[in-house]
Amino acid sequence: MVTPVANMAVLFEAIEEDSVSLFFEPVVRVSQAATSLYALHCGIDAKSLNFSEQELECVLSTAERHGLSGVIDQHCIRLAMREFAGSSVLSMEPKLTLLITANLDSFSSPAIVRDMQKQANALNFDLSQLVICIIERSSSRMFSEQIDVMREAIELGIRFCGVHTKAFPTRIDFLLQKEFTLLKINEDMVKEAITSQPMSKYFHNFYDSAHNLGKQVLIFGVESEQMLLCMRANGYEVLAGKYFSGPLSREQTEKMVLYWRNREIHVSLRTSRSHKLGLLHISALEDFSNDPRVVFLSHHQ
Repeated sequence: MVTPVANMAVLFEAIEEDSVSLFFEPVVRVSQAATSLYALHCGIDAKSLNFSEQELECVLSTAERHGLSGVIDQHCIRLAMREFAGSSVLSMEPKLTLLITANLDSFSSPAIVRDMQKQANALNFDLSQLVICIIERSSSRMFSEQIDVMREAIELGIRFCGVHTKAFPTRIDFLLQKEFTLLKINEDMVKEAITSQPMSKYFHNFYDSAHNLGKQVLIFGVESEQMLLCMRANGYEVLAGKYFSGPLSREQTEKMVLYWRNREIHVSLRTSRSHKLGLLHISALEDFSNDPRVVFLSHHQ
């Protein structure tokens, strides 16, 4: 049986060889007035390392326990900026935000901020397009010091997003601290909220609390039309999940962005709900190996 420590060695070897691959997934803002591609969420592609998603999560948890999250996160942030800035398509989208998850422990030292600034200058990357989604798998005793480091990053234009999952719920500080302007609700909570009444109540109350505190809430894990309509009926606008697209390579992401940029799609209303929401499933482009669906939502005139 392969242990998390052995898998962690595989990941660090890939980092050393600069062979880590990232996935991208679209995050869309859906409203009555308009629909737009809000952001690209990116992370380590587990398949490129021959890991399952569970194995990758175990590796990241093990790295955190050993104080090594900063090495992984620094490399992935650097790689994400390089992929974004190196794309003639993505770099021409000034309003497109890049989301990448990092561990709270990675901000125990200002070295990560200095590295981001150095890389951004070298790549001509606008740091105001970068959002760091902070996850905390084990409780940190250095939170005040880490907030100070985040403030240095915020001065460069970087924004921070708390990550709320069932396994690792966000600490209340993420809700109360002004440094966290966004909150991301992960797939596990969204899926359970559809089938469990207690979780549904918790989910909606958490969203309302975050929204009332001035946070932009991002909801991940939308996998069906039922889930989409549920989210829209409650007024939730910033959504992501397999209903919109599976994980994409950078090349696939470029094709998707170009497709959305060059087409305006209007379709007839398909639901009996009062808001004018049209949706259309677009078949995958021919070279999409994992056959993701691109869903374009637009206000029907």
